[in-house]
Amino acid sequence: MVDVVTTTALELSSLPSNETDVAKSFSLLHVIWVYVLPAVILTGIVGNVLSIIVLLSKSFRHTTTGVYLPLTAIADVVFLLTGALEILEVAGVFDAREYSVWTCRIYKVVHYTAGDVSIWLLVAFTFDRFETISSLSN
Repeated sequence: MVDVVTTTALELSSLPSNETDVAKSFSLLHVIWVYVLPAVILTGIVGNVLSIIVLLSKSFRHTTTGVYLPLTAIADVVFLLTGALEILEVAGVFDAREYSVWTCRIYKVVHYTAGDVSIWLLVAFTFDRFETISSLSN
């Protein structure tokens, strides 16, 4: 038993130390999470809100496009907002999941449901468009 522990300790101590590489990768990940992703989320939210405004206009109101795509944009905004909570956690500002058990549960349900709803609305929209085009060709 002592030989295994000693051998493992010797093997680990003989590994080259790449602390600078680890620090650089952590620093890069931190920059991406704290600076780049908020810009992506903000751009996504602004784009989706503009899409909602356009798709709820009078010309789209009575089409299937005016039904599916605004709902998809709303689901995407909710997904992006709940994703922003992850950034707040990585930045060390706020961790909604550790606030209480219920906030963790609600966060997970809302985050995953919004993502799934967005995907399934696009599937339904695609099927609706396929059906419409198929019925026009007959």
